[in-house]
Amino acid sequence: MADTGSAFLSQIDATEPDGDTRTVSDLDDHQQRMRAATKATFAVDHDQATGRHAKTIQIGDGTDSNMILQAFNADTNKPQLRYNASTNDWEAAKNDTTTFTSITAPGPRNQAIHVDTSSDTWTKPGDMTTLGFVIVHVVGGGGGGGGADSGAAGAGGGGGGHSWKRIAAGSLGSTETVTIGAGGAGGGTGSDGSTGGTSSFGSHATATGGVGGDETGNGPEGGRGGVGASGDLNGYGGSGVSASHGAGSNMQAGTGGSSYLGGGGAGKGTAATGSGSVGDVYGGGGGGATHNSGSGGAGGAGVVVIEEYY
Repeated sequence: MADTGSAFLSQIDATEPDGDTRTVSDLDDHQQRMRAATKATFAVDHDQATGRHAKTIQIGDGTDSNMILQAFNADTNKPQLRYNASTNDWEAAKNDTTTFTSITAPGPRNQAIHVDTSSDTWTKPGDMTTLGFVIVHVVGGGGGGGGADSGAAGAGGGGGGHSWKRIAAGSLGSTETVTIGAGGAGGGTGSDGSTGGTSSFGSHATATGGVGGDETGNGPEGGRGGVGASGDLNGYGGSGVSASHGAGSNMQAGTGGSSYLGGGGAGKGTAATGSGSVGDVYGGGGGGATHNSGSGGAGGAGVVVIEEYY
């Protein structure tokens, strides 16, 4: 911004209670040292009810898109402050430059939380500024529990993985696709449980589903947990518990693996025919089945939680 040298304000619009207008000549010397851009107006609001000046100082005539305040000193590096009407932001520059950085509010003023349990499209808030951001928690679907043949037990499915990420407003699209991984189906007689689906928030963060538990056999193993990717913090789901064989009440199907949000479904533990429990929480693995043609429990579906700050 060009310096106006010794061009002082010719008048400050400050109406007193008696209706008079005070000019620069009426003000103290230190007040006369205030400067403004050529053709800019400078006004000090006045509260006639109290007889005191309000704490609002206005520059510009309301038609300029960018109004600038510049520090005046002998140095060529003059800090500047401007209001940018196109972005509705205050911006600052450290010296005589056209590079300004937003300084609007030190932090977000609004917060909203969305919990998506089915695939959806997230829309970026229209008034989210460059200082805004979202935090997403992505959990994959849990794996299904293993099925059982007569006299045997199935293993638990693995829990869904987890990804946590903070995403700045500038890195977000106007919309982002939210995908929710389905829970894996429990295995039927002599069948493994199915692997859970992958959950994601756009391309920013993903989490795979847990692997299904093994069906009955010699030492059926629990399914491995899923894993998060691309986040600031990525984690594995818990592995499903392997089944143990034995007579009567000593037969124990495997419990489903836990997700970031909690434990999986319980495995059946008696010699009677029994199906495994479904995953108890989002992303929890399904429990294994026992004995005569029992079915494994289905894994819990995934989830995506979106925290908005703007």
